[in-house]
Amino acid sequence: MSTKKCPCGKGDMNLTTRMKSACCNGVDVHVESSAYVCPCCGIEVGTVFQASETQKAIAEEYRKKTGLLTGCDIESLRKKRALTRKQLADLMNVCEDSVRKWEEGLVQDFTMDKRLRKILD
Repeated sequence: MSTKKCPCGKGDMNLTTRMKSACCNGVDVHVESSAYVCPCCGIEVGTVFQASETQKAIAEEYRKKTGLLTGCDIESLRKKRALTRKQLADLMNVCEDSVRKWEEGLVQDFTMDKRLRKILD
């Protein structure tokens, strides 16, 4: 669906992609974000999926700006080393769910990033 009704009753909203600014852990980042926008009143409404994708993009941009491995980096390096998430988790002394979350958007701290690099590089 590419349109929704404006909650203010002003007509149809259109799916729009815009650049958004956000602050993540004190770092300003800029990411593309999709949402429905009313051309009359300018109200913006997003789905849960759109909000989730925006949050992931913010996390990835933050990691790029601060020099942390991105979720894509972690996953590709893990696969390059032929490690499962469980195997990497065991090497890191964390639960498998932590590895999944890092790959899918949760930002690891700098200490964990150093440990990831030692194991994956």
